Amino acid sequence: MSLSDAMSLHDVYRGRGLGALRAVEVPTRVVGVPSDRLYPLYLQQQIADEIGVDLDVVESPFGHDGFLLEDEAIGAVVADLLAPTATPC
Repeated sequence: MSLSDAMSLHDVYRGRGLGALRAVEVPTRVVGVPSDRLYPLYLQQQIADEIGVDLDVVESPFGHDGFLLEDEAIGAVVADLLAPTATPC
């Protein structure tokens, strides 16, 4: 099976049920690109809703490749996710 087939056929809910993403306990961000036709924004919103986080939207005219080409915007989301949440004592 090719990587693209595996990605197309993957179903996070398979064998786990619709609440599978509700078990995520680690800090998580979900990012969507409105012009992405492979993973449309509404699917990203469903993932964010299941995990219980807000959806970060990064504008890009580059569709699915926007997550690679909008490095500053994506980098800012990742940096915010990885930033310490508390100051050391």
